[in-house]
Amino acid sequence: MFSCQQSCSQTTPSLEGNKPKIHVFSWGDYTSPEVFEDFEKKTGIGIVESNFASNEEMLAKIQAGAEGYDIIIPSDYMVTVMSNLKLLAPIDKSKIPNLANVETALMAQPHDPKNQWSVPYSWALVGIIYKTDKVSSPIESYRDFFTRDELLHRFSILDDSREMIASALKSGGQSANTTDEHVLRQVRSSILEIKKRAREFNSAPTSQLLQGDLLAAQIYSNEALRLTIKDPRFKFILPADGFTMSIDNMAIPQSSKQKDLA
Repeated sequence: MFSCQQSCSQTTPSLEGNKPKIHVFSWGDYTSPEVFEDFEKKTGIGIVESNFASNEEMLAKIQAGAEGYDIIIPSDYMVTVMSNLKLLAPIDKSKIPNLANVETALMAQPHDPKNQWSVPYSWALVGIIYKTDKVSSPIESYRDFFTRDELLHRFSILDDSREMIASALKSGGQSANTTDEHVLRQVRSSILEIKKRAREFNSAPTSQLLQGDLLAAQIYSNEALRLTIKDPRFKFILPADGFTMSIDNMAIPQSSKQKDLA
């Protein structure tokens, strides 16, 4: 965790020597170091990164008063949660000319209809990856993924309660967005059974997959793409019983002392 020193202020950037530094609170194994290096070369602004494993972990730290973060990367639903809690600073679009280059389909989403609090950064589909030479036949659905005996304690689930609930609902033929209390009560028992069968909750399972600890994992498509390039024995699929889409966003916490720089 990074804390703001006494020299930090709204208008004075955090400095290391004579170089401004901006503190980014992001997902682990999320952004290539080369991206930060290129950014520093082009702007003269250094990046100090720290990581969280889930939206809820990030929210808890910000709510607990963690200071020194200038940019955070909340997922779509968490933007709504944090803006309602008044934890985000409004976005001054006049200071972000490159907004004109953002894919318009990702703007004005329900979690932030006017992009008042966030800017879309990365989107992904949620699916399943598995090692083709270690399973008896292709995995095609969440139902298969959750119940196949050869995967017992050899698969992981994203460390995200919404994705866990959504995938359990889809495996039972239900809408991932249902608000039917009867359906949600029924899916609770399914979730508890899936939890018993899974090895772990993990939002970045690449290393465990490569080491052989996991044979399969629920995974974001961008991480899956990198893994299949590294090792073509892995295959990524979108489950036949349904899948979800996630949008991660850049936002500025209200506690930042460097809002202009952010």
